[in-house]
Amino acid sequence: MTRVRGGATLLAPLVLLAFAGTAQAASCPTTVEPGSFASAAELRGLVRHENSFGERFLAGSAHNRTIGWIEDELRAIDGVRVRSDRFRVWRWLPRTRAKHRPG
Repeated sequence: MTRVRGGATLLAPLVLLAFAGTAQAASCPTTVEPGSFASAAELRGLVRHENSFGERFLAGSAHNRTIGWIEDELRAIDGVRVRSDRFRVWRWLPRTRAKHRPG
């Protein structure tokens, strides 16, 4: 369980991996209770919280804080395990000159 702060993480595989471990541990319900869904107000609150981190440029600090928050939310789900892989990302910004790197 490594928290990524210096690099970006692909969220789709992270979420899939998190739920893959729970599929074997818990039986799958055949119905969903309507009360278990988030209300419109709760969803708006979650979106407001996610947007509070700022513009999420790839591998930027706001992007990494957003990933950390999503990881924490997933870890709060009983039986979910989260793992992150670190990798280096070249951030692309439009520049007139880029020495020894893309851009």
